[in-house]
Amino acid sequence: MKYKISGRTFVQSKLKLGQMKQLLPYFDKIATALGNNEDVNLIDFVDKIKDDISEIVAIVLVEEGQNLKDKDVKELSAFLDDNMEYDMLLDIVADFFTLTPIGLIGDKIEKIRKSISSKADSKKKETG
Repeated sequence: MKYKISGRTFVQSKLKLGQMKQLLPYFDKIATALGNNEDVNLIDFVDKIKDDISEIVAIVLVEEGQNLKDKDVKELSAFLDDNMEYDMLLDIVADFFTLTPIGLIGDKIEKIRKSISSKADSKKKETG
């Protein structure tokens, strides 16, 4: 998916590993904002994560022709604050959920957390 914002072109595609790592600190807020409701109102969702939305979008978008490792998330976040229109934000967020099955990601993360916790508990018992 492509977006034109103040003369710059950005691309959103399926998340790469680096983007997932960057999004992990926001995952609990995203999950809380989504709740258990299957029919989430996009405007309500954006309102619930409004304090972090610019950085989240900056993680998800990549400027056309740019490598992920070269992206400055803080700079892009500030650029988006100054230049992205609200209707464009809603399109980007809607497209994110089309490209990213967040429920599946959440399930996988929870399984990983449980596995790590279980291994840590086993280690404690061995050394305890």
